[in-house]
Amino acid sequence: MFQNPWFSGSFFETEKCLVKPNGDIIGANIVPKALFDAICDNQFSGISPIIQNIGLDEYIIEPSQTRDTIYIFGAGHVGLQLAKMAHLTEFRTVVVDDRSEFANRERFKNAHSVIVAEDFAKVVDTLNIDANAYIVITTRGHLHDQTVLEAVIKTCAPYIGMIGSRRKRDQIYTNLRNKGISKTSLEQIYSPVGLNINAETPAEIAVSIIGEIIQVRAGRNDHVYASGYGIICHHSGGRTFITHAHVQASLETWGKTHDRGCDSSFSKLWHL
Repeated sequence: MFQNPWFSGSFFETEKCLVKPNGDIIGANIVPKALFDAICDNQFSGISPIIQNIGLDEYIIEPSQTRDTIYIFGAGHVGLQLAKMAHLTEFRTVVVDDRSEFANRERFKNAHSVIVAEDFAKVVDTLNIDANAYIVITTRGHLHDQTVLEAVIKTCAPYIGMIGSRRKRDQIYTNLRNKGISKTSLEQIYSPVGLNINAETPAEIAVSIIGEIIQVRAGRNDHVYASGYGIICHHSGGRTFITHAHVQASLETWGKTHDRGCDSSFSKLWHL
C-alpha cells in the first residue's frame, strides 16, 4: 500500500501481474482484453510512457527493453575500442579471443565477461546467443574469422558483422558456400562491417560499428518484447500520480520475490 502525498494523504492499493511475451499472465489477471491484445501485438514500443484509455480507466504504459549483448570475437585494437563504445552505449559486452595477453580483465575492465578460448567454434556453443545478441567478428586472421562466422551464422542473432576487405569477405563466403552455407544466410552478414564514414583508426572503426548496431536495433519491430516481460499494476481508491520512486520500488520488490532467471527488465503498466 502506498500513501498519496498529493490528495489529502489518501492511500491506494496495487495489484501486480506479469504478462510474458507468449501471452502467459503471472499473478492477478487485471488486464482488459483490449489492452492484452494490444500488448500481444507489440503495439507499445520505445522508452517513453504511453497513456491508454479503456472505458473510464486510464493506463500509463512504460515499455522497457532488455539490455542487449555485443559479442566481440577478437580482443585486438578494434575489439578493445569497440568494447569501450559498447559500455558507453549501455550494451553488455562479452569478449572472446584465444590469446590471454589480449583477452584479460586489465584490458577489458568493463566487459561483462572475458573468455580465453582454445577453440572459437566450441566456445560459441557455450554462449547464450539469442535474439538480443549482436556479434562482431574481428579476430587476428581470416581462418579464425571464417571459423567464428560458420559457428554463429546458425544462431538467431539479428546482427553479425565481420571486419575485413571485400576480397577477404568474398573468399570466406566462397569457402562457406562450399561447406553448405546458403547464399541467403551469407547475404544477412554485415561485411565489411560498420557504417560508411571513412573510418581509419581503431576508435573510428569502433564508432562506425556501434553506430551500425544501434541503427539495426532501432529498426527492429520486435525488439522491446523479444525477451522482456510486462508488469501490470491496478490501483483502487481513485486517480493517483505515480512517481519514479514508486515505480522503482515496485520493481525492486518484485525482483526480490520472483526469480526471473535472466537480465530481462520489465515494462510497467500502471492502471490509474
